Parts: sequence; structure tokens; C-alpha cells
Amino acid sequence: METVAEMMKVVKEYYNLNDTLLAVELGVKSTGNITQWRKGETKPNKDRYIKLKSLYEKVMKLKEDQKEETQVNVKERYELKYPENGTLLFYNDITTGAIREILYDADKMDIVNAYSFGMLYKTREEAIQKRLEFLLLKRINDWAEEHNKGWIPNWEDENERRYFVEYDNRYEYLGCYSSITINPLSKLPYFKSEELARGFIDEFGEQIKEVLFNKKGITLCIMGMN
Repeated sequence: METVAEMMKVVKEYYNLNDTLLAVELGVKSTGNITQWRKGETKPNKDRYIKLKSLYEKVMKLKEDQKEETQVNVKERYELKYPENGTLLFYNDITTGAIREILYDADKMDIVNAYSFGMLYKTREEAIQKRLEFLLLKRINDWAEEHNKGWIPNWEDENERRYFVEYDNRYEYLGCYSSITINPLSKLPYFKSEELARGFIDEFGEQIKEVLFNKKGITLCIMGMN
């Protein structure tokens, strides 16, 4: 059970009250009474105690409601929204390579997990596109790993320059950029040299533009970024 001093502290902090304002709220003429209650030298009479306890309980209820509201807002903001049962979805059959259809069922965890992991798609076209991307990215990453010969970017080293490839949508070209401190968070790999990055564009440029950007034709541009 909370003491008088503890209840006063909670009420004052929540409503941003000093001793004078709290005294007014409780119908006490002198702040000296508030000081004595806080120190435990005296106790409020029955009416003042009931009023203080009522204020305290109101504050605790408001805090609890605010906490629940915050939790709900966070949950709504970040929680994945799942389809309704019976929704037609598509997936890539890794055994045959075919595009399969499936009805969403919240009672089947394998289906729920597949949707959570981004393995179920709303349209057949999306499933086909994802299959092309997965196949290309696998080849791309294997090529980069082989040619980088064990090198991986160390973002803690501010003296190391890293090379990467980005697409300029306005001018429709793939550019080879370099950076020391900026991490572009690209799905494409990083390279230890400009020569490797340019070789990567020569090897995969057309496929990257066609599969990832639905473009054809390629322009090469070398630029730097700090």
C-alpha cells in the first residue's frame, strides 16, 4: 500500500504541481501541511486522505490507459497484416520450379510462416518476378564472393574505400560508385576495387537492368561518393 508521501509524489509529477498547487487541489490552506505529510510528521485527516487517494488512483488509471494505448499503436504500426482466409496466393515450388497456387489459411503454420517470410505473393506475375530476382542475386553474390577473394567491406575502417553499383533511373545507367563512410544499403554486393565493380557491370549489367529495373540497354558511368 502506497504511503501518503508516495501518492503525493505521483500526483505532483503527473500534473506538474508544486506544494502550493497541490495544497489548493486538496483544499489545504497551508503548504506546511503538505511538507509535514511528505516527511511523515503528520497525517492528513480522513477527507484530505480520501481526496488524495482519489487523485492518485485517477493518475494511475490514466497512466495505465496511456500505456495500453501506446502498446496498441506500436503493435498496429509494426505488425504484419495477413490476408483473409481463402485468399488466393502464389509461390515458387523449389522442387519443380513451377508457380503454384495456394489458399491462405491462418490455421496452418507452414502457410502463415511462408507469408511472414515473404514467400507467398499476391499475383502470379509477382511470383515469377521474385523467382528471376532470386536466381540472379544468387549468381551475382557467388560471382562477387569469388572475385573479391574473401574480402568483405569493413565499415569500421574509415580508410577503406569500397565500390558498389547503383542505377540512375533518370539517365538509365548503371554507375560504379565508391565510398568510405556512406553505406548505401544496396542488395547488390560491394567490391574491393573499381576494376571489379566495372567487371561486375560488364558481366551482369544487362541482366540487372532487365530483371531488377525492367530496362534494357546499358550505359557505364564511373563516379565517386564520400
